[in-house]
Amino acid sequence: MKHATTIATMKIAALIICCILQSVSAAPNKRRPSSHRIPSFIPPSIRHDNSFTKKANLPLLIRGGQQVQQVTSSTTSRHYAIIESFATYPAFTQYNAILATVNLLGLGISLIFPRMQHHLDLLGTGAFALASVVLAVIMNQFMDLPLRCQVSTVAVVLWSVKLAAFLFFRACKVKTDVRLEGLLSSVSGTFTFWTMSFLWGVVSSLPHSLGLSSTMAGNQSAVILGAMIYTVGLLMETLADYQKWMWKQSHPGQFCSGGLWSISQHPNFFGNFLIWSGIAVMNLPALVELIGVHDDSLIALVGAALWSCRKAVVALLSPAFLWLFFNGQASGSIGSGVEESMKRYGDDHEFRKYIDSVPLLVPDLSRIINGN
Repeated sequence: MKHATTIATMKIAALIICCILQSVSAAPNKRRPSSHRIPSFIPPSIRHDNSFTKKANLPLLIRGGQQVQQVTSSTTSRHYAIIESFATYPAFTQYNAILATVNLLGLGISLIFPRMQHHLDLLGTGAFALASVVLAVIMNQFMDLPLRCQVSTVAVVLWSVKLAAFLFFRACKVKTDVRLEGLLSSVSGTFTFWTMSFLWGVVSSLPHSLGLSSTMAGNQSAVILGAMIYTVGLLMETLADYQKWMWKQSHPGQFCSGGLWSISQHPNFFGNFLIWSGIAVMNLPALVELIGVHDDSLIALVGAALWSCRKAVVALLSPAFLWLFFNGQASGSIGSGVEESMKRYGDDHEFRKYIDSVPLLVPDLSRIINGN
C-alpha cells in the first residue's frame, strides 16, 4: 500500500510538472525579451557574434616586434554562444534546467558509487542554491531586480546552503542512512530517488522560479509578510534539526521528545512548509497578470480572471504539495519512517503516549502555555 502511495505521488508530481511546462514556460525556440541582459562575463566580440562558429577578434598582441592578432578558437566561441543562448530562455526554464543538471550529476555518482551517500543531500538540497546563484549571475544586474526577487533569491540560497551543510555534516558523522540503503541498492531504486529529488525541487521552487520570470514589482506588504513567515519557518526548521541532533548525542537509542519536538512530531517538516509558504506569499502578487477583456459577458470575465491568476495558482501547488507530502510521511502513508519508528520504539509506553498526544505537524502551542 505504501509503495502504491509513493508511486501515485510520483505520478501526480510528474503530471504537475507537465502542466507547468505547458502553461507557464515558453517554447524551446522562444527567446526572452531583449530587456534581459546577456551575461557580462562573455567577451563583447563574442556576445554580438551570432554565427556561433565565427572566430572572435581580440586585442592585438606584440610578438617578436610584430603585431599578431589573437583569435579564439571556434570551440571557445561555441561555448560562449551556448551560454549566451541559455541566457535568453525564461528564468523558469533556466532554473529547472540547472536543477535537472545537478540531479543528473547526483544520479551518475550514485550509479558509479552505489554505497556512497554523502552527496545525496549535498547535491539534492544544494541544487536550490546553485540554481539561484547561477541565475543571479546570468541576470547580470542583480541589484536592478525587483526587491521581491532579491529577497526571494537570498531566502532560497540561505535555506539551501544551511540545510545542505547540516545534512552533509550529519551524513559524514552517521556514514549511512539505513532508510535509503534498500532504495539505493538497485539501479531502479537509484533512478527513483533522483527522479523524486528533481520533482521535489521543481515543485517546491515554483513560487521562486515563477517569481524570477516576472518583471513586476509585486507588493511590498506581501514581501514583508512573506519574509516574516519564511523567517519563522527557517528558525523552526533549524532549531528542530539542532535539537534532535543534540538529543541523539545525549540520549542514544531514545526518541526525541524535547524542545520543539514536544509540541510537534515533525517540527522540521512544518518549518519547511512555512519556508516555502513565505516565499510564495512574497511572489504571489507579481504572478497575477491582468488582461483586457473585449467581451462583457460573465464567461469572458471569469475566463480572463482565471487566466490572469494561472501562474499564482501554479505557484500555490508548492505549499499544497509539501503539506500533502509531509502529512503522508508523518502519518506513514508515504515512506517507511513511521514503520521504522514503531519497530524501534513501539514497546515504549512513553512513545505510544507521545504519538497519541502530540500533533503530527502543526505545533500545539497550548502545551507550552500549560507547561505540558
